[in-house]
Amino acid sequence: MLSFARHVPRWVWLSAQVVLLLVVFLYIRHYQQQGMAVGKAPAIQAKTIDAKMVSLDDFKGRAVVIYFWASWCRICRLQHQVLNDIAQDYPVITVAVWSYGVEQIKEYLRDHQLKFPVIADPYGDWAKRYGVTGVPSIFIVDKEANIRFTEYGYTTAVGLRLRLRMAEETAVGLKLRPHHQGMSQ
Repeated sequence: MLSFARHVPRWVWLSAQVVLLLVVFLYIRHYQQQGMAVGKAPAIQAKTIDAKMVSLDDFKGRAVVIYFWASWCRICRLQHQVLNDIAQDYPVITVAVWSYGVEQIKEYLRDHQLKFPVIADPYGDWAKRYGVTGVPSIFIVDKEANIRFTEYGYTTAVGLRLRLRMAEETAVGLKLRPHHQGMSQ
């Protein structure tokens, strides 16, 4: 330990270390989310891998999750079940980016017992529109099609549900800033 640290109470030293770790963590999260879309959500209108049309406009008046993932992403595997459960209560649009072909994605969904609709994005075209540079990336869109929250990396079901509830309330009159980033649970 440094000589000046000998005269500082242990709790102060530990508190300073916790604050430093928190600052580093928040900076990393901010850096990871740079370039992700904010404001009005870019329009989505595409065919899913099951040949059904999906459009963000189909969900006007509801909070929506837009989830970018890849079949080779290990963290996405942890996130999938959370999104599968969320899809029981909220609209979820998922985009498989930089993944294999449609048949391989269908097999992946079967193998992992996933039920959410998927848009295939093998070249990352949809990802570019949303400023996604890594996966998993999640956007919470409010009732008026504004992006309210972005998340890069894993997030919990509680965290997603809280943000979805806040996105629903925003249009009803809850005053939130136009965009919140990095609210993790």
